[in-house]
Amino acid sequence: MSKPNHVETSAAKSKVESPGGVRSENYLALTTYQAINLLTGRPAQKGKQGIVGLWAFADMMSTIWRGAATGDPYADWWLIKVDEVMERATQELGGIRAQLEEAMGEIDGCEFGKPYSEKPVKKPLTFTNNYSFRAARLLGAYDRVVQLIRNARHVGLIDAPTAARLTDKGGKAVRRVFESVTGYKFKGINRDDVTLQTARGMEAQKIMGKVPEDVLNMERRSPWAPDLHASVLRASMMRSAGSPGLLKREQILEIHKRKSSSLNPGGATETAKAPD
Repeated sequence: MSKPNHVETSAAKSKVESPGGVRSENYLALTTYQAINLLTGRPAQKGKQGIVGLWAFADMMSTIWRGAATGDPYADWWLIKVDEVMERATQELGGIRAQLEEAMGEIDGCEFGKPYSEKPVKKPLTFTNNYSFRAARLLGAYDRVVQLIRNARHVGLIDAPTAARLTDKGGKAVRRVFESVTGYKFKGINRDDVTLQTARGMEAQKIMGKVPEDVLNMERRSPWAPDLHASVLRASMMRSAGSPGLLKREQILEIHKRKSSSLNPGGATETAKAPD
């Protein structure tokens, strides 16, 4: 009878198995038609302006997210804008909720329970970036605020005009967040395109305006922004170190001018342009 191979057994025990990917199931449960309507929004119609819903926000944010990861300064700029609008919406919704909860707690001799839905609308969330999940949380917060507003009106704490005003105020705050992604156009550019004023860089500036200098230089970037791709990080480090591998615009123009002269000796040369 053969003896067991203790070396192989020890090796087998010491082998570390690689874990699988981490997954989670995420849902958004809504209870009011005001919040549910902001899932899909509304397309523009004759005489009516379109409304950007959560799903459209998430689609556009995916494009911005991809641009930010690949070094597009305009995408970084847009994320900063979205951050600012999200912060204001969070404060507005929080203020409305605090106002209602305080009113509900000041009723002598009465105890009112928290409103709830017997059958909420539950939607799966399969986003690829944190901004879309944060937007979904804001929509959930608005849904809760509308619940409180309806309950406060039902028990006589606020009148109908006040309920309508607070509902509209909260809805506008969420809609501003969803609309904050509009105006961005993915052009596949990076910071060098903007700095060197390539054709694509100039086209982006014409469409979206001049990107702030501190955003272009990466001195200001959203803490919620995606990690930069490795190639973008390398280029950024070389740029910060003043690497000779990254030429200035004037150097690139001079190189192209020399190439043009060598191809057309004795002839007129066209004005050199930085490469796209």
